[in-house]
Amino acid sequence: MVFFYATLLYRMGDGPIWGKLVGTQRDLCVNGWWTNLLYVNNILDGSKDMCMKPSWYLAVDMQLYLFSPLVLYPLWRWPRAGVTLLVLALAASIATPAAIAAVYRLPGQLPLRLIGAKNIAEDMLYYPSFARASPYLLGVAFGYWLNTIKDKEIVLPKWAVAAGWTCSLAAMAAALQGAQGIVLETHHVSMFEASAYAGFARFVWSCGLVWLVFACIYGYGEFLVRGSHVTGLVNSILSMRVMQPLSKLSYCIYLSHWAVLLWRAGSKTNSEYFSMYILASVLPDDRCVCFDFLLTSGLGFDPKFCLALGGCEINSALNERMQFHLTFQSGISKFNVRPLVPNTTFPG
Repeated sequence: MVFFYATLLYRMGDGPIWGKLVGTQRDLCVNGWWTNLLYVNNILDGSKDMCMKPSWYLAVDMQLYLFSPLVLYPLWRWPRAGVTLLVLALAASIATPAAIAAVYRLPGQLPLRLIGAKNIAEDMLYYPSFARASPYLLGVAFGYWLNTIKDKEIVLPKWAVAAGWTCSLAAMAAALQGAQGIVLETHHVSMFEASAYAGFARFVWSCGLVWLVFACIYGYGEFLVRGSHVTGLVNSILSMRVMQPLSKLSYCIYLSHWAVLLWRAGSKTNSEYFSMYILASVLPDDRCVCFDFLLTSGLGFDPKFCLALGGCEINSALNERMQFHLTFQSGISKFNVRPLVPNTTFPG
């Protein structure tokens, strides 16, 4: 994808601001491609100097992955000390963004007018790994806890399940809607509000997801429907077969959607006033373009995507022939069948 941004994307269109948008992105990737390959672009490149801008998340994910043994090894070798270290690291991952927002008087979330502009808020609270560490560490803690109780049965009363779902949904709603005043700048945000949101928003959202995973594992996902503790409704939806091809394509969507946005913005020939109607009409078009590209790239670069769809003729034919071979191997001795590879025999 870095090669695509650095070479091919610029040749795929034209427009009054094509050079300013797509051409600038090409130059950034030509000069800074190596920071993406080393997963340090969120550290060395600022908000205006990053090649393939959404790739900051890949760098954060890799850096936290490399950091994880410092927490996981003590958890395995010295459980008590490891838990203490994990709690301290989690507390630090919450306190650090909050302190930075307070000291530098930064908003807890990025206002709309600053998106795309070089700003200290984005560089210090959006891209750094420490600003994204609390959900990762919470996931480590939750996974460790699940591993310690894997042989135990957990039975919760109905009121506890109801409280869990209520708190989970409330936490995710608060994390999602709590930034509305900051993003839209509809009211003056105090230092306490900005600091609290910068420190706790991602952690609170992750707490809601932790309950969702716990409820799916232990069968409490259907309580809100009819109080069943067997197969949860949420787990059933998330485990649907139709989700498999979408999950295969989601990573490709993440990698390519920035190119689609650049292409659409760079090729515009007239100015346009922002409105919710315009936003609602543009989003489906962008999604269609992304899926058109991803359907071909997913089939071309991810063979497992064919298996997820479950209807590829090639895989079906291979499966049928393989079953034919296995049938003869198990039922008839010393029988040669037509091989999958020429000049090769499969003894029965």
